[in-house]
Amino acid sequence: MLLSAFRSERVVVWGAGREGRAAVDVLRRYDPAELTLVDESPDATGPEGVRLVVGPQALAALHDAHIVVKSPGISRHRPEVAALEAAGTVVTGSMALWLEAMAGRTVVAVTGTKGKSTTAALLHRILEVAGRPSLLAGNIGVPVLSLLGTPASDAPDTVHVVEVSSYQAADVATTPALGILTSLYPEHLDWHGSLDAYVADKLNLFAHGSPGTTTVLVGPNISPAAARLATLPADVTIPHWPLVGDEGLVLGPDHVLQAADVGLVGRHNLENAALALAAAEALGVEVRDDPDLVRRALGGFVGLAHRLSTVGTTTRDLTFVDDTLSTVPESTLAALDAFGDRPVTVIVGGHDRGVDVAGLAAGLARRQGWTGVACVPDTGIAIARALQAFEAAVGAGGSMVEVVEVESLDDAVAWAVARTPTDGVVLLSPAAPSYNRYRSHEELSARFADLLARYQG
Repeated sequence: MLLSAFRSERVVVWGAGREGRAAVDVLRRYDPAELTLVDESPDATGPEGVRLVVGPQALAALHDAHIVVKSPGISRHRPEVAALEAAGTVVTGSMALWLEAMAGRTVVAVTGTKGKSTTAALLHRILEVAGRPSLLAGNIGVPVLSLLGTPASDAPDTVHVVEVSSYQAADVATTPALGILTSLYPEHLDWHGSLDAYVADKLNLFAHGSPGTTTVLVGPNISPAAARLATLPADVTIPHWPLVGDEGLVLGPDHVLQAADVGLVGRHNLENAALALAAAEALGVEVRDDPDLVRRALGGFVGLAHRLSTVGTTTRDLTFVDDTLSTVPESTLAALDAFGDRPVTVIVGGHDRGVDVAGLAAGLARRQGWTGVACVPDTGIAIARALQAFEAAVGAGGSMVEVVEVESLDDAVAWAVARTPTDGVVLLSPAAPSYNRYRSHEELSARFADLLARYQG
């Protein structure tokens, strides 16, 4: 849907958060007959000069619209969306509108269950070091509609690197020429309704291209999507350069980047870096023949917050690591792998979305080196039970895992500090979202940092 179609129409923006406000700012330029901002929260606020409807009246106001632009957090699978579309109302999202407006421009769409933010930021960094103008936007924190009409975005040689969530991907009808799928695990099943719907919504981002003009680079951990990937109207490929091996990131026969040479930790982040480099090469950047550029780009990369971020150390040289954005079991296991056999206490547990934790329990039980597992509600209980069941089935002989069920993050940190061997790691990697007890992962992270201060002497 072109933005010009909004002229003289009755338009409702559904959701008064950052995305909704950015949509209002842009849509004002297109002279809709009426522009309304609605939000189901009675405490929501909006910009001056725009009609605002909040609380119980918000949903009724949707039916006055010809076009509804919904925020990503509002599920496309809600019955209200189906009712609106059945009545002839067009329901779309900001990412869908922006991708349509950017048709023919250089856009790289990056998605995946985990790794999409890091991969997008890495690609942006590589392009910057190579001297290619680029912008980083999307789910990473910059609403894409806010780019429209800016000089940097309008420049014809600008590469737009855009992180796309599954929520955003569900709405789109335009596929950029280059896409990246970092990984795919079960997540957000409460929003999508099922694993099949989650996979379909995620891959909808790549469902509107064509072979020969659309390329999708995929990471190694995409098994739930393997069958569907084969049906996409695009050239889907696992990059064969660079390679990730036990020795590090293999750029060539005589060029290997060790993990210590990259501003990140963990094999999974080397895999993210490999995808970013492959994408840069697809964009025409001469990275394959310029290992110095690669070293400068990756070595100078600063890891993103809440993704294996070191918070600080205690008086006993315990390292506190914030990995609060690990909200699926597979991501938590990848975080543990980043520390080898170093002693680690991992704090797990959060909102229960019905995700199977048996694989997480098996990975914890098999880990080499001392491992503490502090389990907080709600999912922590299921993880503790799964660990007990796994050890009962295979035998606990020689196990170096200690498990405790606690009532709060405060209790988990206190136990971790008391039990983790000197020079170990206290890792907050919950394998679940935090909103059963915290408003956001940022609030959980802030509490973790506050607790660290108690043990710094």
